[in-house]
Amino acid sequence: NQLGFAEADLGFFMSSQFAFGAFANAVLLGPVTRLMGGAPQKVVRNCVLAMATLYALQSLLNSKQMPWELSPAAQKFGFVGVALTLAIFQYSLSTSITAENTQRVPENMKGTLIGMEHCIFSAARVATPAIGINVLNAHGMEGLYAACSSIFVGTLLVWTLTAERFLPTLAASASNKKDR
Repeated sequence: NQLGFAEADLGFFMSSQFAFGAFANAVLLGPVTRLMGGAPQKVVRNCVLAMATLYALQSLLNSKQMPWELSPAAQKFGFVGVALTLAIFQYSLSTSITAENTQRVPENMKGTLIGMEHCIFSAARVATPAIGINVLNAHGMEGLYAACSSIFVGTLLVWTLTAERFLPTLAASASNKKDR
């Protein structure tokens, strides 16, 4: 492996990442939500932007095209630092999506909605590892993280171009700004 993780190191890192994610969700969710705009729609947009940026940074840190070459230790610490920072935004993003979605459905449909969300998340967890491994094998870490960043950039573009049309809160906010 490119970063030189031993099996025990990798297991420890993965466990630490989940523990940090729990900490981020339990302790940092409120402050991050306020920092990212407060309203779930703004938090989603800003978390997607933050994640696109962090994945692009991760790609640059692993790029063979850049004029610098990081030591193996710097690569490993950079990877861990960016991964843990991503966890903060991942949990804020998923919590904000769920909060926004549950406000938009009738009370008797909330269980169905949560079930559908979990089904989509599970399907992604089944399909994406194989895709990610193929991208990693074909293009290395630089290509994998560039692909992740481009997915978030694409999501941000679609969000920016269509959110006002589909989300009433944003549409009302946009029309109020025009009236001023």
